[in-house]
Amino acid sequence: LRDHVLAREVFARGEDPDAAEFSSTDRANIVILNNKIYWHHVLRVNFTTYDRHCTQDSINPRTHADILLLAPPGSPHKYLYARIIKIFHVYIHIAESDAHTKPFERYNMLFVQWFRLDSTFAGGFATKRLYRLEFVPADDARSDAFSFVDPEDII
Repeated sequence: LRDHVLAREVFARGEDPDAAEFSSTDRANIVILNNKIYWHHVLRVNFTTYDRHCTQDSINPRTHADILLLAPPGSPHKYLYARIIKIFHVYIHIAESDAHTKPFERYNMLFVQWFRLDSTFAGGFATKRLYRLEFVPADDARSDAFSFVDPEDII
């Protein structure tokens, strides 16, 4: 959670969050208001349709949990796919060495399990078939099968 918050801050400054290294001091500077996380049952996403109408979609982890995100530049596939496990928000303050203090800010987050493309199945425009997905295995501690996502990144 703390690494995700720090990566969002690095991205907000216009830097590459993948290249950033976070120390234990950086993580310790993150203060969560009253040590509380607020869970939600539904996420509502506003978007514009192809004919320029504004509409809204509801995402519920129990019934409608799969999401689509844009992949970073240079990725072999155009999109990233994930399944939402939990929707929550948290109020966070990043303590800094300077004298002035910033107020607590609300961070909306999703805890997701990632999909990957099934390498045994050919899909795409050339084959005229949809891609087949599978969950990223979570069999070892180094696996990136689970992580946090900013709801603003959902397509």
